Amino acid sequence: MRLSELGEKLGYSDPRSILNWCKKNKIAVMQSGKIKYVASAQIELYYENQFKDYVTKHCANPEQVMDAYHNDDKVKLSEAMGSSIEKKVKDNYVAEKERSKSAQSFLDNMKSA
Repeated sequence: MRLSELGEKLGYSDPRSILNWCKKNKIAVMQSGKIKYVASAQIELYYENQFKDYVTKHCANPEQVMDAYHNDDKVKLSEAMGSSIEKKVKDNYVAEKERSKSAQSFLDNMKSA
């Protein structure tokens, strides 16, 4: 990802501030020509570690929360963090998840035909 894209995510406009943030958080900055880049994987790992630290400090069941986070299960994640979810929202999310599996199966069948 370009350094300027990271700056947008962080809310920084000054390239020096972005570079200082990267240095402080041990994010490698690479340069190709005039453009500077950071590895997207490092940024994702940084945010995941921040979330993990928060969960460890503020949740009674951090393992369950992180498991739901890694499985991208938003309903279980919200429940594990103690957030209340309306039944309508929960049912809609489950239905969307099931539809996406069916859609993927349909696409897989179309590719093999």
